Amino acid sequence: MISHEPQEFWSRASGNEDALTECYKFMAPQGNPSTEGAGEGGTGVARREIMLVTGDPGCGATALAIQLALELRGTGRKVLAMDRISTLEPGSFKANLDAALQIPPDVINMSGSSSVGLNALQLAVLEARNYECFIVHDVDIYASDDTAQAANAAAIIQLVRACQSTRFVIFGVAELMEWLKLELKAAAVGWRTVRLDSMSANSKFGHFITSVALRVLPPCPPDRIEALDVDAVHEKSGGKVGLAVRVLIHQIMDGALVEASDYGQHPAMWACDVEEFSTLQHGQSASAKTHSLDKSVSHATGKVTGVVEGLIGRGSLGSNRTGEGQRLRDDTPKLALQHSELPETDLRHSHPAIENESFSSWIARQSMELSHSVGHSLGDNLVMLCSKGGSDPDMQWNNLELLQSLSLADRLYISAQFTLPWPGCSSTNFCRSDSTDASSTERSNINSGPGKLRAGMTPYPNALNYCPECFKVDVAADLAPALRLNWRQPRLIVCLRHNTPVLLERLATSTFTILNKAWKAFAEYAGSPVSRLTTQLPLQHSSSTQAKADNDRLVALAAKMQTWFLGLTAKTSPSAKAAEFLMSYWLQDPSESGAQGFARSYFFYRLSKSQVVTKKRSVETSLQLKPESARPRDVAVAYWMLGVGFGVIDTSEAEFIRDTTRPYSIPFPTSRSEVSTVGGLAYNRGQRHAYLEFARSTLNDLDYIIVAWFLECKGRS
Repeated sequence: MISHEPQEFWSRASGNEDALTECYKFMAPQGNPSTEGAGEGGTGVARREIMLVTGDPGCGATALAIQLALELRGTGRKVLAMDRISTLEPGSFKANLDAALQIPPDVINMSGSSSVGLNALQLAVLEARNYECFIVHDVDIYASDDTAQAANAAAIIQLVRACQSTRFVIFGVAELMEWLKLELKAAAVGWRTVRLDSMSANSKFGHFITSVALRVLPPCPPDRIEALDVDAVHEKSGGKVGLAVRVLIHQIMDGALVEASDYGQHPAMWACDVEEFSTLQHGQSASAKTHSLDKSVSHATGKVTGVVEGLIGRGSLGSNRTGEGQRLRDDTPKLALQHSELPETDLRHSHPAIENESFSSWIARQSMELSHSVGHSLGDNLVMLCSKGGSDPDMQWNNLELLQSLSLADRLYISAQFTLPWPGCSSTNFCRSDSTDASSTERSNINSGPGKLRAGMTPYPNALNYCPECFKVDVAADLAPALRLNWRQPRLIVCLRHNTPVLLERLATSTFTILNKAWKAFAEYAGSPVSRLTTQLPLQHSSSTQAKADNDRLVALAAKMQTWFLGLTAKTSPSAKAAEFLMSYWLQDPSESGAQGFARSYFFYRLSKSQVVTKKRSVETSLQLKPESARPRDVAVAYWMLGVGFGVIDTSEAEFIRDTTRPYSIPFPTSRSEVSTVGGLAYNRGQRHAYLEFARSTLNDLDYIIVAWFLECKGRS
């Protein structure tokens, strides 16, 4: 037998069909809801308007809301339905909005938002996804006390105001919505109301009950419809649509149990033979997929309950919603397992990897999907496997112990997806080798999948760079933000996947996990001033209209140098090793020696007073150059210096950088000799000598001559 939730199907004979039609017309894109009339409780002044759907518990509002979302999505409308309940804060509108947006609660709680209203991450996700329709289930659960009402009303009103082009339909019990109406009126938000009434005991109700019986799985055979006691259903339900469905399913179940007992058989909904059952079930499944059981709705509600549990009314308006974190338990009825268990996993189709996505990011996105218990298991196991360090989360794509719960098809997909070369992989990517020529490097890149990149990648804990625009693209596509593998490439600071090159940002917090790293980065970005600026680099005196153009040109120069730098080999002049040495010299981390390289301090001076004193006295320097510790904007400065030093950036471009950027103190160098001079300002004589000795011991003669010229501060233009 197939398990059912009473709201998982819709009958056109329902007494709520007219309400569905009215809601659908309100949601249709026929005008701007922010310029319509005030509606009920208004002053007659044109303002924002929403729709309130009210009724008594058991009136069938949940089924109506699901069907409304289904039909709107069927016409291409972008819909967000708040039909999940947070297990941590079930009475919080903000927490349930997180669940609907699939934002992990441990991320949202750390994003620095106030307790009242929405936070920056929620607003950023809503802006990126730009929902056209918003459906709120069971709004009365947000009125547990005066404090909850005030906080939840503030969040709802902020949401309505933030989404100016979005249509809102809010469902709730009539007498429990007065608090919301008062808050809406005070905020100058108008509303219109639709009431869900009970059906009368007439032929229309009988037709409704018959249509429901024909839609359950397996359906009631037409010749046995007369066995239904329609009058009893109406008497017990009072004509309420949702309650009537529950009473009918109870009646069908009771009949099946009695019939099975009489014939000494296992319970079945109707005593039809195996062939008839198979035919009916197959046909009904196809119909359900087309007309009512929308896959996205089924996934969004996260239901895994059985028949018996589904018949128990929970929440207002007859809601049967489950908590967002609910999993199958050992005592789950076997009846439910017949419907929820899958013979094999199919993650490759339901959640394909994004282009260039890292393996850990793909697993993290599976773990966030409540409909996939396998995804939860994979995420938990990956965290456990890598929790003690030493195991790179992105290198576990071939770990059979981790993937043993997956089907063969999924394993083959993972093997192909995460071992193929990167899109556009060339000699400008990871597998550059100083011991090979360009052609052999090119050949090595043909096999440069994750398993081949371990030595060249930034270690996972230090791989903190990300592209905010890529995250926005992911979120706009209704996905969780995904980490890209090439962000782990040292010195890659500009993303070229967009119409205009984008400078990467860097995650500042270290309190992330494998499963929430991308969300943490996006939350940090959304909550920072950077997300509200039109530029990514500090500019000196650009007008507001010219600022973005100047910023884009600066990032383009960084992108130009990035391409040049990543194309260097052992045979070029300068060689890759010599160029990297200079980059590290200009980007010296003060935690290593008390000296802060010029490029690292060009925009912001970060040394503490104690470090300054240490720098004055120290004659030591770091013999380990750590490229992953620098921020993208600092690496951009080092790239520009490298470009000026080797003639890749001409004088006019160098002067543009000097005149446009806002330095902490010393202007940007515009000639080779100036690069040599300012590049050594962070170091005393002893430190420069230590660097020269380090260069002598690690570079060949030609590379040493190139590097020494910049380190000795004796250059001439």
